Amino acid sequence: ETRLVDLEQKENFTTEFRSYEDDAWYTVMVMMDDDGTLRVRFEKSINEVDQLFEPSFFGSMEDLQDFEKRFRPLSVQVQDDKCDKLVPDVKVCAC
Repeated sequence: ETRLVDLEQKENFTTEFRSYEDDAWYTVMVMMDDDGTLRVRFEKSINEVDQLFEPSFFGSMEDLQDFEKRFRPLSVQVQDDKCDKLVPDVKVCAC
């Protein structure tokens, strides 16, 4: 069952995260818990489980840099029938 997100909360989902589980990109909200744990909440989650990253998850600066590369700004999907609307030099991700 998919978790529903209310409209007020939806504006907080402004980031995409590449999951460790399947390397796919998902729309997420990132929060810091009181104990310093980083919480990645998925907008559309089948199992309704946030991914938690404690400071100890990062054993080195390289681990932290690799983790940082798993985030990007929210992207806009272009449907097939809109491809002819793209302008030169626009960046796209085709997987």
